[in-house]
Amino acid sequence: MGELNEKNIFEDFFIILVILIFITPIYCFGQLQGNEKDYTPDTPGEVWLAFDDFERGIYLIGVEDGILYFLLGLYEKESKYFFDSDEKKTKFLDFVWEMQGDLHDNLFVIRDIITNLYRDPANTYIPAWAIIGIAIRKLKGEDIEPLLRRAREGALLMEKGRQ
Repeated sequence: MGELNEKNIFEDFFIILVILIFITPIYCFGQLQGNEKDYTPDTPGEVWLAFDDFERGIYLIGVEDGILYFLLGLYEKESKYFFDSDEKKTKFLDFVWEMQGDLHDNLFVIRDIITNLYRDPANTYIPAWAIIGIAIRKLKGEDIEPLLRRAREGALLMEKGRQ
């Protein structure tokens, strides 16, 4: 068995996050009723818009829990394998902790910002992890147009690679 280190914890965090991103829609679509069952959303934006507000909130709570799990792992383990200095570790942890706090403190507002962002068809391919970060920055008053432009470009490249 390999040694546990921050790199493994970081990888575990993203694996858990990806699993949440893919499992949540599957679970929620199983809950759809009536004619909605005939429609299967195909993009991250369509998936988000197919959720009701409760499911969107649960999704974001799952993301928040994933971030906390990741932070706990980094705090508990030595970081010499992942960070080459304590200063870099502190900066990184402060950034992630602030993002988690922003998500926790403004969960329903961020949920609504994400919903509004996904209502623009140009944003439909942007992955959920990216749109969450963009929503947090929008809440802070930052200009998100450059972020949306980059996210759209990256999402289209990923979509073309899937086809």
